[in-house]
Amino acid sequence: MPAFALTALTGALLVAFYTGLYYVNDYRFPIGWDTARYLFHTNFIAERGFGTEIPHLLPLAEPLTANRPGFPVLALTLSSLFSTSTFRVATPIPLAGAIATALAVGAFASAALGLKRWEMLVVTLMAAVSAPLIRLLAPETYTDNLMAAAICMAALLPVMAVVKHGTSFVPAMILFGIGGIIHPVSLAIVLGALVITAIAYGPSSWREWRSGQVPLVATSSARLGLVLSGSAAVAGLGILALSPGGPDIRTVYRGELEKKLREDLPLYRFPLTLPLAGVGAAAVSAWRSRPPRWRLGGGFALVLLLSWAVVTAIGILLFVAGSDVSLHRFLAFFLPLPLLMGVGILALGRLLRSRTSVISGVLIVVFATGAFVFLGARDLYRTIPDERGIQWIDKGKIDDALTAGRYLDMTGVSANEPVVFVIDDHGPNPVVSVSQLIYVIAANLRPERTEQAHFYFGDPERYLQGKPTVRPGRPLYNQMSALLWRDIQPLIRTKPIALVLASYNPQYLETVSRHPELRTLNNTMVLNGPDPPTSKLRNLIPASGPLRILSLQLATLLVLFLAGLGWAIVLLPRGLRSREVLAVAPAVGIAFVVAAGVLLDRAGVRPAGLAAAATPLLIAIPGWVLAARRVVRTPDLFSTD
Repeated sequence: MPAFALTALTGALLVAFYTGLYYVNDYRFPIGWDTARYLFHTNFIAERGFGTEIPHLLPLAEPLTANRPGFPVLALTLSSLFSTSTFRVATPIPLAGAIATALAVGAFASAALGLKRWEMLVVTLMAAVSAPLIRLLAPETYTDNLMAAAICMAALLPVMAVVKHGTSFVPAMILFGIGGIIHPVSLAIVLGALVITAIAYGPSSWREWRSGQVPLVATSSARLGLVLSGSAAVAGLGILALSPGGPDIRTVYRGELEKKLREDLPLYRFPLTLPLAGVGAAAVSAWRSRPPRWRLGGGFALVLLLSWAVVTAIGILLFVAGSDVSLHRFLAFFLPLPLLMGVGILALGRLLRSRTSVISGVLIVVFATGAFVFLGARDLYRTIPDERGIQWIDKGKIDDALTAGRYLDMTGVSANEPVVFVIDDHGPNPVVSVSQLIYVIAANLRPERTEQAHFYFGDPERYLQGKPTVRPGRPLYNQMSALLWRDIQPLIRTKPIALVLASYNPQYLETVSRHPELRTLNNTMVLNGPDPPTSKLRNLIPASGPLRILSLQLATLLVLFLAGLGWAIVLLPRGLRSREVLAVAPAVGIAFVVAAGVLLDRAGVRPAGLAAAATPLLIAIPGWVLAARRVVRTPDLFSTD
């Protein structure tokens, strides 16, 4: 099968797997607890650029700085290019990040071990359906982590050339640096693994230098050290350019971290997956690359993957020691696990083939891969939605928030005038649900409106009485109510504009029946403020059916692939097979589109509108020109099986 056809087939399988979540559960809007916050930040960046202060919206918390460029740049670029809303493109972006990561994992395994075409497909599928990628995707949707994972996995390809031949330093630094700008903690994990790898190569590097075989700077450890320092410098300079205050590192309180870890652990099925990964590690140490012209074989790959495991183990120890480390994210970023599992399945197939027959070896690989695809689909489609709950931004919430914004505009309410939204939730986790409700509202308001947005948590009747809402036996609920009340209490004496939105407060209908004198507009009730217009409003809801989601997903991947392919040919080391270069093209596309958006913003051009729509083309053209030049000048650029 030609390389392009194999890549297209693999991509199609991954698209079917991930978009199946929307089809099976009939989701019409983007999923993820964090997606509303991403969209809220995107609004600010579109209008004011990176580095601006973004209100936290929850009182007693410091404002955030807009220095996370990954999601906003892609959302503004794709929405402008496809002439649609950022809400619609918020669906394919994290899925594209997951797909790009799985493809990059397969490409790294193939390049390091000289895998055959179908073997690369197996490892890619195992990565795609694995607990780490599924967990990064749902229920919160860690989009920045997914982008950084894809880019860092792609960067490991030039790292192999760095260690073996002392080439490709700059490509590795560029890719790692962009990954760190998108998500610094993700880069820190990968660089930590490279630090341990450099230490592991220390004794052999010392012997080579002392014996006079190579200069000190040409040893494996020194070469890795140069990549580490250069990557950290690129990431650090990029982060400081976006925000002089440094990276935006968010913390979660210990109780929430423990809860997430307890809920996540069953997804990993460690009694099954760890032994299989152990088989894969043994196979990696024994396999030799095909062809051997420049590939490192199992040695470097095994040291790197085990070093990554050590970093994850350090995260576990820190968490056990009482540190507020997001251990569930350490586990979700442990990409060596599915890679080694895929290699383990292939090793079992090879063993069975050598001792029985080719058919039996193929069958065990097909059966084992299919079993993990089934388990992954069950986790993504059923277990997480049913047991954890996948938040998706439903039509009613978007509609009501848009109505509130239009009411404020139509009645001439100044953007400097405070507005109180009376929200409530009877669910088991008010700490999370309140943040979600607030960010969905904010994502549908103009930035200047959100700066004067305030939130009362509780019963509208209690708000009208000027009192906080307290519910017996609900300590977390009362804690959130009291927290928001501290912000509202000094404001309520001035009788600010106050609104109740039907989909944000279960007491909406009861309040309407109790207070027929209060005016309503669509599903928005005015507790205090100008009378709304009598006519109903029609909002254009950015809902997406399965076909639209599928078409947007395919279009997104195509844009990223075309934007990244030229640069992948330019940056990746000579000697890779064409299918490996094709597989990492979407990850490289993410990196360069985001980098271009940041550079435009720093040049004074906001990453929105026509400038955003043109970004993929502007970045793709020089990449394709340089790629054509390299292909012409280097006839043996790609190796063959």
